[in-house]
Amino acid sequence: VIADLKKFDGKCIVQTMFLRGEHNGKKIDNTTDAEVNALLEAYKEIAPQEVMIYSIDRKTPEEHLEKVEKEELERIGARIKAAGFDVQVNA
Repeated sequence: VIADLKKFDGKCIVQTMFLRGEHNGKKIDNTTDAEVNALLEAYKEIAPQEVMIYSIDRKTPEEHLEKVEKEELERIGARIKAAGFDVQVNA
């Protein structure tokens, strides 16, 4: 996917959903430092003109997923901005 997004030569916007919880008995959390660091590396390869981040906004078919609160999204957004990307936080 990253290789295909790189073909846009930065003329793209990457949307990323942050969430945590459990699915099929497996823990999910892409807000950890390791996950955010991996995303930053992917963003560096893709070089998008903007990054939009958000979390789930309503009930999902998977009842064990949790919304990431605005304050945490803002902290993640600040890390993305510090890495040199325009970022829009939708909470």
